[in-house]
Amino acid sequence: MQCLGGSTKCGAKCVDAKADPANCGACNVACPGGQVCAAGACGVQCLGGSTKCGSSCVDVKTDPANCGACNVACPGGQVCAAGACGVQCLGGSTKCGSSCVDTKTDPANCGSCGAACAQGLSCLNGACTLQCAGGSTKCGSSCVDLNNDPKNCGGCGSACAQNAVCVAGKCTALVAPKGFLINQRNGSTVWQWDPLTNGKKIYHQTLANDADCNLAEGSSFGWIGEHNSDYIARFKPGSGSGYDQKYTVPYAYPKHITVFKTEIVVMHRNNATIYRYNESGGALGNIPTGNGTGQGLATDGTSLYASFWNGAASYFQRYNASYVFQQSFNNPSGLPGNNIFDFAYDQASGHFFGLVTSGEGGTGTESSTVVEFTMGGSVLKTYSPGIAADGIGQNGCQ
Repeated sequence: MQCLGGSTKCGAKCVDAKADPANCGACNVACPGGQVCAAGACGVQCLGGSTKCGSSCVDVKTDPANCGACNVACPGGQVCAAGACGVQCLGGSTKCGSSCVDTKTDPANCGSCGAACAQGLSCLNGACTLQCAGGSTKCGSSCVDLNNDPKNCGGCGSACAQNAVCVAGKCTALVAPKGFLINQRNGSTVWQWDPLTNGKKIYHQTLANDADCNLAEGSSFGWIGEHNSDYIARFKPGSGSGYDQKYTVPYAYPKHITVFKTEIVVMHRNNATIYRYNESGGALGNIPTGNGTGQGLATDGTSLYASFWNGAASYFQRYNASYVFQQSFNNPSGLPGNNIFDFAYDQASGHFFGLVTSGEGGTGTESSTVVEFTMGGSVLKTYSPGIAADGIGQNGCQ
C-alpha cells in the first residue's frame, strides 16, 4: 500500500501525521485526552486557521471528510475546494492526492504537494516557519515565555543578571533564604525559624497546614495549603495576615505545598497524587504517584522530592523537571522516629530539614522536632523550635 498526498503509512492505513491525534508527528504517538494534533504536535488549540473536528485539527476549506464543516464528507471521487465538494480545485487551491490544499498555508504541502514542514513549524506564505502558541513569543528560533524566561525577560534578548530570576516579565534579585517557614498546627500562624540561632518570629498569620515562599523557583508570593476547607491560597510577603487569592481544590486534604519551576505543586494526602497549578490557580495537570499516603514536598532547585508513608515508615522519591520518577530513598539513619512528614531544602548547606514524628495521624500529624539530614544518608542534627508544627517550607522571598 502506498500513501498519497503527504499521508503516512501507520500499520494498515494511511494517516495524516500532522493532524491525527493517534499518530501525531509519527506512528503511534497519541495525544493526551482533550488535546488535538496540529502541525504534527499535540496541543490544546488548532493553529494556522485550522478547525477542531473531534480530536483533530482540519482545514474545512480543503478536507474532503470535513468539507465546509465538521463531518460533512464529499462523495467518492470528489475533492473539497473552498469548503465545497467538487471535481476540481477552486479558489487558487491545488489538488494534492485526493484533497485540494492551499500550498501557502498547508504544513503537509507547503509551497508544493508533499513538501511537509518539520514538526513544530507552520506554513506561512508557502514557507515553513515557527509560529508560537499558548502565549509564548518567538525569540530567534525558539518560542519562549517572556514572563519567566531569564534569558528573555519581558522581551527577546532581555537577560537577567546571574543572581536574579524572571518573575512576571521582570528581573527580580534573589534573596538568601532566612531559615524556614514553620506552620503552627491549628494556630493560624506561620513562623520564620532560624536553625542557626533556634530563634523564631511571626512571619504571617492565616489558617494553614503548610506554607512556602521560594522566589528562586519563580514565584514572589507566599503559598499555603489548608486541608480543613480544602484550598490553597497565595499571599504577599510582609502583608501580615490573610491571603491575596484563594483557590478551592476539587479533592479532599491538600497535604503540603511547594513552588517548583514556576508551578505551585500540591500533595494530595489520601491518594498520593501530586497536583500542579499556575500562579492564577489554573490546573496544569497531576501526577498519580501510585504510592500509599502522600506527605511532604521539597525542591533543591533541580529536582522535586516527595515524602510518602507506607504504614510503617516514611520514604522519599525524586522527580525531574518533567515530573518523571528518578529514584527512591529510605529514611535517613539515626532518625528519632519513623516518619518525616514534611521537609524543605537549605541551599547553603545542601541539607534537608524535616519535621519528624512516629506514625502518621492524618489531620492530627504534628511535631516539635526538626532533623537536619542528607537524602539517602543520615541525620546530622536535631532541633527543637518549640512549635507544634504540621508543615515546614522555604523562606526565600524576603
